[in-house]
Amino acid sequence: MIKLTEKNKLKISKWSGGKTTELKIYPENSIYEKRNFLWRVSTATVETEKSNFTKLLKIKRILMILEGKIKLIHENHYEKILSQYEKDSFMGDWETKSFGKVTDFNLMLSKNFDGDIKKIIFKNKSISKKLEKKNTYIFYSKNGRFDFYIENKKYTLNSENTLEITDFDGKIIIEKYEQSTLIYAKVFKV
Repeated sequence: MIKLTEKNKLKISKWSGGKTTELKIYPENSIYEKRNFLWRVSTATVETEKSNFTKLLKIKRILMILEGKIKLIHENHYEKILSQYEKDSFMGDWETKSFGKVTDFNLMLSKNFDGDIKKIIFKNKSISKKLEKKNTYIFYSKNGRFDFYIENKKYTLNSENTLEITDFDGKIIIEKYEQSTLIYAKVFKV
């Protein structure tokens, strides 16, 4: 399955430190506020200098900074400073405080799922990427435009839009345009 979602169709909500945009929640009828999801991909803004992260019991979180710099303090665990495109992985039930204003990319996973988030680095205008059927991929254009060529079909991903690819085994071609940044989440069942 291939699904392109434009930013005006994405759900935006507030949290104590800013706003969050839900890029994908699974299963689709899940409601984040009810915590009945198996996994979720989102972006969020931290708009206050100091904030407390929402507690998420039994959820693994992977966070990548898209803009800004943040200091995370995971009480009784460790502290970490993250700059643009750096990431951290931690449990959602940890007491986590942050210092700094940022925009971030989040992957939240229940115990039956695992995954990762990455920035794709282009050495040329286009790259070939092998996808595996067992994974779900959520591609997110932080800025700029990308053309995806999948089985002789073209999908254009514009700024702040998402492209979900599920149950696909094979290679795709991704073509980038000037000053474009592509982030993706990969999720799979364990």
